[in-house]
Amino acid sequence: MKNLTIPLKFDLGQFLRFFTQLSPENKELIFNALKAAMQAGPVRLNGDFPLQGTVLKYDHPFQPVAENDWEVIV
Repeated sequence: MKNLTIPLKFDLGQFLRFFTQLSPENKELIFNALKAAMQAGPVRLNGDFPLQGTVLKYDHPFQPVAENDWEVIV
């Protein structure tokens, strides 16, 4: 799984029909977002653990997830 590719169905014609109906301000927002994404380059996945190293911080790392939901099981 080193080079994981996810197929994406993209209908260019549909996008262009939608894009032409947008205001100039919204077109500029989309253009700038696409430009930034292209400049950032491809996302490199880390083999079998693609999320490894992506955690920014832990809030209460030793607390159970959804602690209050455990009462429903009992």
